[in-house]
Amino acid sequence: MRTRGFTKALNYLKRAKENFMVKIMILSGIVIFLIAALVFVLEVGGKDSQIATFMDSLWYTVVTISTTGYGDIVPKQPEGRFVGFLLIFVGFILTAVASGVITSLFVEKKLKEGKGLKDVRWKNHIVLCGWNAYGDAILESIVRAGRGQRFDIALVNELEEEEISRIISTHKELSIQFVKGNYVNEYILKRANIASAESAILLADTSSHSSQHNADERTILTAMAIKSLNPKIKTSAQLIKEENEEHLKRAEVDEIITDGEFSGFLISNAAISPGIHQLLKELLSFQFGNTIIKSQIPKSMVNKTFKELSSYYHEKKNSILIGVMTEEDDISLNDILSDDYSAIDEFIRRKFAEAESSFFDEEKSRMDIKINPGSDYVILDNDVAFIITRDLDRVA
Repeated sequence: MRTRGFTKALNYLKRAKENFMVKIMILSGIVIFLIAALVFVLEVGGKDSQIATFMDSLWYTVVTISTTGYGDIVPKQPEGRFVGFLLIFVGFILTAVASGVITSLFVEKKLKEGKGLKDVRWKNHIVLCGWNAYGDAILESIVRAGRGQRFDIALVNELEEEEISRIISTHKELSIQFVKGNYVNEYILKRANIASAESAILLADTSSHSSQHNADERTILTAMAIKSLNPKIKTSAQLIKEENEEHLKRAEVDEIITDGEFSGFLISNAAISPGIHQLLKELLSFQFGNTIIKSQIPKSMVNKTFKELSSYYHEKKNSILIGVMTEEDDISLNDILSDDYSAIDEFIRRKFAEAESSFFDEEKSRMDIKINPGSDYVILDNDVAFIITRDLDRVA
């Protein structure tokens, strides 16, 4: 543990040495120390000297070089006064250099952010890979769904700086940082700190020189890369072609949306059952009165029936309950092994490891969604509710 801490300290010092600001501070400290030592040698023991200790000399040097000039301690000897005269000019120079360096650092930081060259340091943020016509609507939906919560969004694409500036200024309710590059590249994903992200959204990318003809291929490769860097991350992806859905399922993408998936349903009902399209448009958008959201079920309603929970939401939250989702943990290897660890257990574990089987995954869970499961359905402890509401603040 000590060796690891020592190594981290050395690495920090190495990085610090490469930082120009740190070099200026170190150089300034050395200059101040040397001048204080010189003033101490010239003044101590002299006639009427106000400098009796090295700390007196250091105090005088710092106050003078910073152009503060309290005047409580001043040199009395001719040599010391001459050094003080030079010290005033050194102070002006160091102040000007430090101001210039600090200003340049802030300017460089802003330039890097605008060009997508700055690494993301956030944790539990959302990584949005790619960009297309749906991008602005997605960011706007995140704002509305958050109900006042400010989200950190890392945009990873190859858009030009002007377009990124427009996106950031349009969605001021979000904290947005831009990482420029091809998100299929693991290096670019690491710069977006994908390993510490809470969720990732993969759009069918049309930014920069990208086109839709290979968008699905890049989405699939990126999904695999993301899961290898952060197996626990929640992912959702947009596909152009429905036949590519199986590839994303193998990559364990949580939510897959295919372009035009519901177009046939909407178009046919526009002719047969007018009004359904407008109904769904309202329910699936935060821009209208009612919308569908996921809500945590109160502990007091666990073991109650679906009918009772429906009454609760109707009377207490002015909302309509339409279904529930149960998150069920998949069976793990530990579930079938005995509590008493034995050689047989070890043999079974070794055989599964040799087979490199992913049949047992202790981290995975699957979602079982039940729409209108019936009045007698009993609410479980790990259920969450899907409701239609127009009062988001009341449901929160």
